[in-house]
Formats: sequence, structure tokens, C-alpha cells
Amino acid sequence: MVDQDATKKVRPDKEKSRLKAQLLKRLREERSASVEHAQALVKEQNAIRRQIRKVLKSGPKTIPQIAQETGLPSAQVLWYVAAMKRYNIVVEGEMEDEYYTYQLAQEAKK
Repeated sequence: MVDQDATKKVRPDKEKSRLKAQLLKRLREERSASVEHAQALVKEQNAIRRQIRKVLKSGPKTIPQIAQETGLPSAQVLWYVAAMKRYNIVVEGEMEDEYYTYQLAQEAKK
């Protein structure tokens, strides 16, 4: 004789697992556009940082000089350089006219 209480206990667990799997699948589908957007944004940010590093390889530059050479708005360059400074990728140098110069931290050590 089959214990009916045992089969009743298994079914709710299976149903719970099935519902959880459905929920996770739906969430992944709903979030996929957000994830793709975030990945594209990260790629764009990495490309901008590479542009700035490339410009700074030739020596110290001011924010307006970096903006001119990269074709990016000065405000955007300032934002990226400030972040790069915070993480010791670039260092602040001497004043040139009314602006500080920035250079790659590894170049400053030489």
C-alpha cells in the first residue's frame, strides 16, 4: 500500500520548484534588455577611458587639451579624469595657464 501522506508532501515541493523556475525565467527575460544596455554602457565607458589614456601617453595634458584631442566634451573628460585620478590611473601635475595637467600614473613614476 502506498503512503498517501508521502505523495502529498512531494507534490507541493515540486510545484514550488516549478513556480520558482518560471519566475526566474520571466525575470531573466524582463531584465535581458537592461543587462544588454548595461553591457553596452560599460563598453562605451571603457572605450572613452582608452581614448584618454592614449592621449595621455604622449605626456601631461589639461582637460581642454584632452577634450580637443579626443573630441569629447570637456565636462565628460573631467568626469572620467576625476574617476581615473581616484583609482590612481592618472595623477594631477603642474598648473598650465588656469588648468592642472594630468598624466598617467605609470608615466609619472618614471
